[in-house]
Amino acid sequence: MKNLLIIVTILLTQTILHAQASLYFPSAPGQKWYFKTTPVDTLNNPQDSLSTYRIDSFAVASTHQGLAANVVLSKNGLFETVPFQPYTDTSYINLDGNNGRTYISFSGLTSLLGAIDTTGIDSILGTGIGSLLSRLASFDGWYNAYRFNNTVNSTYTYFQYDTTITIDTITLPMRFELRGRRIADAQLVTEIGTFQTKRFVNSFVLSYLLGVPPFVLPVGILTIRDSIWFAPEKWIVQSHIPTSGIDLSIFNLPSFTLPGVKITSIPEIIVTGVEEHTGDKPSGFELLQNFPNPFNPETTVRFTLSRAGSYSLRLFSSSGEYISDIGQRIYAQGTHQEVIRLQGLASGIYILRLEGEGYRASLKLTLMK
Repeated sequence: MKNLLIIVTILLTQTILHAQASLYFPSAPGQKWYFKTTPVDTLNNPQDSLSTYRIDSFAVASTHQGLAANVVLSKNGLFETVPFQPYTDTSYINLDGNNGRTYISFSGLTSLLGAIDTTGIDSILGTGIGSLLSRLASFDGWYNAYRFNNTVNSTYTYFQYDTTITIDTITLPMRFELRGRRIADAQLVTEIGTFQTKRFVNSFVLSYLLGVPPFVLPVGILTIRDSIWFAPEKWIVQSHIPTSGIDLSIFNLPSFTLPGVKITSIPEIIVTGVEEHTGDKPSGFELLQNFPNPFNPETTVRFTLSRAGSYSLRLFSSSGEYISDIGQRIYAQGTHQEVIRLQGLASGIYILRLEGEGYRASLKLTLMK
């Protein structure tokens, strides 16, 4: 009888573990996730004025490249426009026992790295990371990125590729890796609730290889770490990529840093008008529609401020891409106007955002050439 109880206990434990990964994903299509994406500067300070928003949707349970796949659609943009935008990205998630696999398209790896721009790296490394990603495209496939039963703080490598890159006329051996590490479970407080979460750190690693194969020593050049929180039946509820340093001293080149990004869960985005308030609206605070509208190439915007303070005017595309600062300065209490010139831009709809003193408002501007 004792042996039977032990066997039953083992079977039950295995059943619970086998279902563990799937317990962290919605059970049926229809789930939507709402996120705020905030860049962080080189000191890891959040840049709230540059925040954009993302909506993910669990569209269907299907198959993809030979495996069962939960298909998640995504779109990014401004708070005011993202609910009305089409979905522009697709990700695939396979849940098998303790494992959460993702389908990685290396040709589109920039999306995996969040908002990080590799232009500066390419300009220094010659053929650079852009060329490396092109070569990696042949490795598109399913990868076991999230191992829910992995030993805490034990690192695993789920992709490794040794290659070369060229700087001027010198060819250098390099290693590209994707690593995962499950870290201790933790409680996470978010705007949509408090969760007991599973946590992972996924790392994008680029190293220079010293020595002659098979005896090589990887010397780290770039490591981008993405900390991810998973909540039961919610999947990912938070992600944070801190500032990353690029160490090029081995090449006698200057080192520099890449800014990071923090992605947090927020309640459903409901747009009721052109104004979005981050606090109580001060009496007499108003952003008026520009005139003329449509316009080419300049238009005038008037706004009333109920109190003096620091305010910014920023221009975004209709998809939420930051374009430029129109102005950022101290304004006195009262009515103001700014002339906006959109020379060099294509015809279309743009978003002008006024922000400051706990208040934010936006206007749609129509440039028609």
